[in-house]
Amino acid sequence: MADMKRSWSKNSAANSIDSDASDPGPAYVEHTHVEEGETDLARAVRVQLEKKAEETRKEEEEEKEGHEGLLVKRPYSSTASHNIFRRSTSHRPRSQELELVHCRLKDLASLGLSRFKNLQKLCVRQNLITHIDGLDTLSQLKELDMYDNKISHVRNLGGMTVLEYLDLSFNKIKTIAHLDHLTTLTNLFFVSNKISRIDGLETLTLITNLELGANRIRVIEGLDTLVNLEQLWLGKNKITKLEANNNLLSSFEELEQQLADKRHLSTVYLEGNPMQRDNQPTYRTKVKLAVPQVKQIDATRLSMMSTLNMSFSTSVNALLGRRSTGIHW
Repeated sequence: MADMKRSWSKNSAANSIDSDASDPGPAYVEHTHVEEGETDLARAVRVQLEKKAEETRKEEEEEKEGHEGLLVKRPYSSTASHNIFRRSTSHRPRSQELELVHCRLKDLASLGLSRFKNLQKLCVRQNLITHIDGLDTLSQLKELDMYDNKISHVRNLGGMTVLEYLDLSFNKIKTIAHLDHLTTLTNLFFVSNKISRIDGLETLTLITNLELGANRIRVIEGLDTLVNLEQLWLGKNKITKLEANNNLLSSFEELEQQLADKRHLSTVYLEGNPMQRDNQPTYRTKVKLAVPQVKQIDATRLSMMSTLNMSFSTSVNALLGRRSTGIHW
């Protein structure tokens, strides 16, 4: 969400594959009293009501309608919790934001989200959702956060023609697919899934931030059409070589600065850059001095190429020649 801090970064413990939706961690909203016996979903809904209470106080006074008693104590029941959700949100069909974090939700279809015609932000982090459904009517949705669930396939996002932010990190997704119609996306997150290949992004030309860390990616590819890309995160993958042909690399010093300490780096492709064109006689020697651990420079194999697990960061100006862009391994 726009006002939500992402719960992981390249330096945080959360940026790992150990996260689980069943982890009984704290809900997103803090400093809220939880009544004994209250269900998780009921608590989440009550928190929403409390957050909005001040905004609607005058309206509630005028209408003389209180909402006390909507959230009752009862043993956890999926059906009962969904009923509580319906009753508690029935007075807010014009809401633009909805957060249901750590509520043990297993599906979205039964929540009846079609009532929220004006919904722009939906956060259902840290639940047990296995399928993306029940969202077809949310045509105004701009931000969808389904971080830390149990989703294995990306489907049923066809109605989201203005979606700008999509977070499907910490799920069980193997393939990036069915996103071609989301042409308004600018931020896309697939951290800690089971993705082995970067593809399916050809039409998403407005993306500025793409995060694919902690997957099974071996090759950097499928990015040619992402002309507005500014940040690319690829930490904790299985990438074996860096290809940066025909860009604007000119500084051997910067090359050394960014790559010299990556001791497992074995292959670099730098042909077609100013550093190669302007230093024809000494180009490979200078690259070898800057990055002594490499075994292959362009098509020239210096020795047997080793397997690599990359974990380094560098700027896109140094590697891809795109403006104000960062690539992070």
